[in-house]
Amino acid sequence: MSESEKRYYSVVCKCGHVGAHKFYIPIEFAVMAASKKEAAEKARWFPRCKHHHKDCVLKVKQLTFSEFCSLNEKNGRDPYLQCHSIQEQRVLNLADRIVPEISETRDYKRNKERSTYVYGKTIIRHPKQFMKNVLRTQEACCY
Repeated sequence: MSESEKRYYSVVCKCGHVGAHKFYIPIEFAVMAASKKEAAEKARWFPRCKHHHKDCVLKVKQLTFSEFCSLNEKNGRDPYLQCHSIQEQRVLNLADRIVPEISETRDYKRNKERSTYVYGKTIIRHPKQFMKNVLRTQEACCY
């Protein structure tokens, strides 16, 4: 990347390892990239980010060089980002920074489970259990 293409961005990402899959800490990272899309892709793979969440990146905005430097300095002093183990992290009081994850897929699965499943002319009451049994019998037949 040449000097003229250098731009500075602030990328807010969901960072994990703060409990079960239902919580995260939003952290603002300073990233140098050519575009917002590239900055988001770089920040997604920073340590502690929930890389595989499709909504890992919450917000991207362009910064000036002085804002970029101050954000890097702020992250250098952040105790959560300086931890090297879960034991160090437990000593910190992170309760005020933790945000609960709002999941829309949970309601979708619940509604899906309540709908009626049919196999041929038979109504299936427990589709997961039925599919497990069907797959097991098909595997037994194939071998």
